[in-house]
Amino acid sequence: MVELYRQVDAGTISLKDRLVVGPNISWTFASGHLRMLKDRPELSVGDLCRLMIYVSDDMATDVLMDRVGLLNVNATLAGLGIENTRVNMTMGEWHYPMVNMAGLPTNDENDKKALAFKRAGVRNYDAISYSDSIKNNVASPRDLAKLLRLIHERKLVSASASDGMLEMLKSCQNRNMIPKHISEDVVIAHKHGSSGRIKGDAGVVYLPSRPLIITAFAYGSDDKAGPQDAIARLAFLAVKAFAFDKVIQ
Repeated sequence: MVELYRQVDAGTISLKDRLVVGPNISWTFASGHLRMLKDRPELSVGDLCRLMIYVSDDMATDVLMDRVGLLNVNATLAGLGIENTRVNMTMGEWHYPMVNMAGLPTNDENDKKALAFKRAGVRNYDAISYSDSIKNNVASPRDLAKLLRLIHERKLVSASASDGMLEMLKSCQNRNMIPKHISEDVVIAHKHGSSGRIKGDAGVVYLPSRPLIITAFAYGSDDKAGPQDAIARLAFLAVKAFAFDKVIQ
């Protein structure tokens, strides 16, 4: 999203531009709303970004990754002094190394092969997708907190771009983590995410006295609610310390 708004601000792309969800976008391993559609749709760049932020839609994310360019994303992160967050693969490509299909292009045929391997129990736990290497798709809570602070202070890309990104984040629909125990009248600009046992949420909580940035990742032994509940509890305790009347059990 940050790189997208940088390019919008530079005039090289518009949120009104329309993009087609092409055959290089994985439907098999995607999460979100677009995978429910039967035909490959055409959407505006703005709507794709909304889907990426509002419901963490993988297909929308991959379309935008293709459009803005992963090298550009990482160059922008590096320029901001963000050291431990990088995006090196689309979400479709990210699943292939897990079943020994690293380097193959994302398409329906390879999706079917990867799914068959997965169902057969094939797993390569030495694959880059399971690694914390900077060559994987990785992030750190500290990095996300820095980005959120820059957006809140209207210093990321530009004041207008920061405002646009903040409005996107305020519309995130997931309430299983940071917002879970916080009163619904409190505005929260956040982005949730998950990958199996890994859960994460990062956001600005607009308390009556001050904004509070909360970023947290949690790892569980299974894909149950434990990691999400841990993040929700952390947010509960943090908000309670500043605004005890804005938390709910």
